[in-house]
Amino acid sequence: MSEALAPSETTQVASEAPPNPFTSPMVMPGTEEIITSVPVDHVGTLLYVKVLRHLVSTRPPMILVHDISEHADFYLAAAHGLLDAGYSVYLFDLRGHGRSGRQLGHAPNFAALVKDLLQVAAWVRFEEGGKAPVVVGHGVGALIAMDFSKAYPSFCKAAVLSAPCFELATPVSWVRRMMIKFLADVFPMARIPLLLKPKLVREKRGLNLGQLPDPFGLPRFPGLTAIFTQELLTAIKGAEERFVDYRGTALVLCPEQDSVCTFQHLRKLAAVHQEVNLEVVSLSDTTHRVFTGEEAACTQAVEKIVSWLALKEGQVGPRPQAAGADQNAPT
Repeated sequence: MSEALAPSETTQVASEAPPNPFTSPMVMPGTEEIITSVPVDHVGTLLYVKVLRHLVSTRPPMILVHDISEHADFYLAAAHGLLDAGYSVYLFDLRGHGRSGRQLGHAPNFAALVKDLLQVAAWVRFEEGGKAPVVVGHGVGALIAMDFSKAYPSFCKAAVLSAPCFELATPVSWVRRMMIKFLADVFPMARIPLLLKPKLVREKRGLNLGQLPDPFGLPRFPGLTAIFTQELLTAIKGAEERFVDYRGTALVLCPEQDSVCTFQHLRKLAAVHQEVNLEVVSLSDTTHRVFTGEEAACTQAVEKIVSWLALKEGQVGPRPQAAGADQNAPT
C-alpha cells in the first residue's frame, strides 16, 4: 500500500523545512509531517490523511476521527498537544468531508464510515510496525470509533469517545423523522432543508457550520444528503444499546456544557456497565467543541487523554527525545 501511495505523499521533516503559517504549527525536532491519501474501496474513493509522527517512539499511534461537517484541520491543536506528549498522530477527513470522497455531505451509509476507519487503521498499523492505534473520536466520530473498536478489536488498542452522540440534546420529533425518511426514500441525494436539519453538530452564533465559510479555505460544507442524515439518525438511535455491549478499553469524555448531546443516560449506563476498562470523565466549563473551541478546553481534554493512557500503559516507554538531543539532559 505504501508504494502505491508514495507518489501522492509529501513529507516535511521538522529540522529541515521552514514552517507554513497557513497550515499548522511547526512540528518539533525529531518528528515529521506527512500528507497523503488512503484508498478505502474498489471504486477509487480516497481519504485525505495528515500525519504528525515521531521518528522514534515506543508509544501507540493515535487516530483522530472528527465530527460531522468538520474535517481534520479543525483538530490540529489537539494533534499537536498529543504530539508534544510523545504520541504520533494521524488525522483524516471522513468520506464526504474536507478533501475525502466524491461528494461533500454524502456517504452511502454509516457502516461505510466504520469500514473507512478500518482501512486507515490498517495502514497506520502497517506504518507503525504492527502497533495498533488508539482511536479518538468526537461527536458522531465517537460512534464511528466505538463501532470500529467493537468490530475490529485487533486494529484498536483503546478508544477515546469524546462527547459521543448517544442522545441528542434537541430531540428530532417523529414528524421530522418521517419527513427525513420520506426524502431519503424518494430523493436520497437531496440536501436536507434547514427546517428539517437535526442539530447534530456544534453551532456558532446561531448558525450551523454549513452556513459559514470554512476557516481553512476549503469549500463550504453544503449540508447532508437525505440518505446520509437518515443513516446518522439510525446510528444515533441505536448507540446506547451498542454501548451496553461494549467490552473494549475506553475513556468517555463528557463536556458539562454540551448543547448538542446529553449524557444523563450515558452516565447511568456506565454506572452499571461493570467494565473495569471503561472510564467516564467530565470536562468542566466545556461545550461540545471539546477540541475545536477554547484553547483551555482542548488542553484539558488532551491532558485527560494523556494521563488516562499513561495509567493504562503503566507509563510504558520514555517520552521520545528530539533527534540529536542530549540523552542526559534533564527533563
